[in-house]
Amino acid sequence: MITPVEVHLQRLSLYQSGASDKEIAHTCYICPQAVRMWRRTLGLPANEKKTVKLDIRMFLYAHGLSDVEIAIIESCSRRTIRVWRVSRGLATNFEGSRKSDEDVKRILEIYQSTGGDFRVAQD
Repeated sequence: MITPVEVHLQRLSLYQSGASDKEIAHTCYICPQAVRMWRRTLGLPANEKKTVKLDIRMFLYAHGLSDVEIAIIESCSRRTIRVWRVSRGLATNFEGSRKSDEDVKRILEIYQSTGGDFRVAQD
């Protein structure tokens, strides 16, 4: 059985490694609200949100992929991508036809070669 001190140390370790409340909750099998209360009790600010997924979404969008294509790559719903796109004032990518698997693979290779900095690939 895990002691309360071990639970605290596990949460603290995850927090210090940069994990979000949601990630800590998932790892510790508790709800995010419990993590938020624990963190606030200790006076700890929320860790900054990671933007990797947003960066790859923007990269894929900038390369002309549709909401459906981005959703498939991101393993999320088309609605999630649409909400993300609309919240940033981005228009729908309609190029008439779906990108080939080879094109998508090439685009992802470009993204990986930039180390996640899609601005490098746009230059």
